[in-house]
Amino acid sequence: MKSVYPRMLVLLAVFAAFFAYSFADGYATQKKGGITTAPGDLENASGQKETCAKCHNGNPYNSSLEIRVQDANGHDILGYDPGASYTIKLIIHAATGTPAGYGFQMVGLKDNGDVGLQDFPGHSANVKEVNGILGRKYFEHNQPSTSNVFTIDWVAPPAGSGSVTFYAVGNAVNLNGNQGGDSPCKKKMTLTEGLILANDDPDTGAGISVMDAPATNRLRLRIQAAQSGRTHALLYDLNGRPVQQQTTQVSSGENEMTMDVSSLSPGLYILTVNTGVKRYATKVLILR
Repeated sequence: MKSVYPRMLVLLAVFAAFFAYSFADGYATQKKGGITTAPGDLENASGQKETCAKCHNGNPYNSSLEIRVQDANGHDILGYDPGASYTIKLIIHAATGTPAGYGFQMVGLKDNGDVGLQDFPGHSANVKEVNGILGRKYFEHNQPSTSNVFTIDWVAPPAGSGSVTFYAVGNAVNLNGNQGGDSPCKKKMTLTEGLILANDDPDTGAGISVMDAPATNRLRLRIQAAQSGRTHALLYDLNGRPVQQQTTQVSSGENEMTMDVSSLSPGLYILTVNTGVKRYATKVLILR
């Protein structure tokens, strides 16, 4: 009878190891569902969104997750240009210690209806794409990664799609089978429709200036053009919907463009100006 106990201990150890590593190749791979905290993702019995903390805990590395979306020039963006190509970078930071590996899961949704984004033409070698529930595309580690950076190529949806949100969870792990020694983290990032650089400030930058701040019934722009051509200005609401636009032929030198905003409700809007050579973005307040 005594010989049974060592065998039971071995079986328990094998089961524990299997449980610890059963999602080492990604949760969506096996369950087709998400633990990103996105609408429609997995919830526990109390109605709370599940994350990596469902199985991993302890946080010895004090980890945090960073989401960066960059254009072709490596600029961080806060709003997308419809149909443009971008790179999404998910970076798991460990404030203390040295994790043995990293994992993640991400999904992108249109905020209007929580419809899954579909156009992802590529990704880094430590990432895989999984067709999951509700027609969504999930991205996650293909195995515990030695790199803390995961990259995904993304083509923004067409005009009129509105704002989009990327939901993600990450994990810094010890890979020793002890789930109590891992550090889960989570993050989400919303992009409005209409290009905005992350380092934008209230001034649109050299070459473009807003003359009415705040605006009332009209919005006047001063444009210092390097060459003649057409300049296109577009106003978006904070949900990323285009609400007003104006195209003007400008000459080399100083020009003025006027937009009629009398039909718009008072509030904060996002203005983008495309000169054909450069693109600028800023926030505009309309008051009555």
